[in-house]
Amino acid sequence: GNSATMNLINKNNETASTFYSTGNIYMMGGRWSDERAKTNIEAYTGSAAEPSASIVERLSTIKPKKFRFRNTPSDSKYPITIGLIAQDVKTKFPELVNAKNDGTGSADTPEMMGINFTGLRAVLYEAVKEIKTELSGITNRVTTLENA
Repeated sequence: GNSATMNLINKNNETASTFYSTGNIYMMGGRWSDERAKTNIEAYTGSAAEPSASIVERLSTIKPKKFRFRNTPSDSKYPITIGLIAQDVKTKFPELVNAKNDGTGSADTPEMMGINFTGLRAVLYEAVKEIKTELSGITNRVTTLENA
């Protein structure tokens, strides 16, 4: 297949990070966005996990966390990271979570998970549109009340 693994080694000759690829990745600030590189294109109408909930409602339940990666020393020269937890994102947007069965998991969670942040940006764009539509409705109601 087209799978590959690349270890990033730190100055102590230890594995600092592992990169997994199961297909082609074109680095131009992300993957190709050109329509010609895509198939089965459909409008994103929401997650199958909660089809009736708005994107904004689902996003509002996912809370950013601060943390250290397990392989990072708890030394002040290694900053704390702020980010999202894949398991949290998976409950609301399972299509944004990728998994790699690398043997490091447990019986409950056999795979290490990652978040498709390119896809998350598209979801955030839709959330902004939802908020804009809601704000327009509120603005129209206020205007109607003020003119009554």
